[in-house]
Amino acid sequence: VDLNEEETILIIRRLNKV
Repeated sequence: VDLNEEETILIIRRLNKV
């Protein structure tokens, strides 16, 4: 099952923010 791309993008954006 493919995870929500939107959720993954949000997580990546949060990591990039740090």
